[in-house]
Amino acid sequence: MADVETIDALLVDALQDLLDAEKAMTERLPDIADHARDEVFRAQLDDIALQSEDQRRRVANLLERRGAAVEGASNIWLRAILDDAERDCDMVAAGNLLDIALVGAIRKGKQAERVSYETAMALAQALQASDAATLETIRDEEAVADARFAELLPRLTQAAATEDEDD
Repeated sequence: MADVETIDALLVDALQDLLDAEKAMTERLPDIADHARDEVFRAQLDDIALQSEDQRRRVANLLERRGAAVEGASNIWLRAILDDAERDCDMVAAGNLLDIALVGAIRKGKQAERVSYETAMALAQALQASDAATLETIRDEEAVADARFAELLPRLTQAAATEDEDD
C-alpha cells in the first residue's frame, strides 16, 4: 500500500518537501555565503537565507492549517544541490570562479524550488484550497531571486575572464 493515496495527501507531501527545502536553504546558505567574494552576491545570499526562513514559516503555517504534520521526509534533491555547492567551495578556486559556480548551484536550487511550488500550487488549485495563493506568491519570490542571481553572471564571468587574461 502506498503512503500517498489521495491528492490531499500528495499536497501535504509536497508541502513537507518544500518546508524541508526552505529549512535547508536557511541552515546552509550562511556557510556558503562565507565563501563568496563578491559583496553583492554575498548580500543576496544573506537576503535569500532570510527569505527562506520567512517562506519556511508560511509553508509550516499551511501544513498546520491542514492539520498535517509539519515534518516530513528530507528534500533530497535540494539538499544534493546544496551539497554540490559546498563541494564547489572546496574544489573551485576562491574568487570569481567560485562565485560563478555558487551562483549556478543556487540558481539550480531556486529552479528546483520554483518547480516544486508550481506542483503544490496545481494540487491546491485542484482541491480549491486557499493555499494556492500563498504558494503562488512564494513561487514568484523564487523567480525574482533567481533573476537577481542571473543578473550577476555577466559581471562575474567577465571579471574571471579578465583575471585569466592577466595571468
